[in-house]
Amino acid sequence: MSVAQLDLFARPVVRSEDDAEDLSGYLYVAGDWRTRKEITAAIGWPEDRIRHAAEVSRGTVIFGQRGLKHLRHATPEEARACALTLRSQAAKNTARSIEIEKAYHAFGGAL
Repeated sequence: MSVAQLDLFARPVVRSEDDAEDLSGYLYVAGDWRTRKEITAAIGWPEDRIRHAAEVSRGTVIFGQRGLKHLRHATPEEARACALTLRSQAAKNTARSIEIEKAYHAFGGAL
């Protein structure tokens, strides 16, 4: 078994909310949009760590087509667009979960 194969079974590292505070602070000082690539170059984190920190930032880090940004520097339109994107994704995921449950039930399974 190669090292790459072993990584498939490794448990993911759960980052603390300190990462969220660090990312939020970096973006606050930056004052504008930063891509994940730019953030990686600046603070040395891999993209999955950046993504997780943004997810647990309690709303202080938003995303858009141009990357990530601190909420304090966002326009109302930017904040609204991020929130609407998340609501749309949630609605699509809810619909998909219902389809899965219906299909499973149609095959004779019970959830």
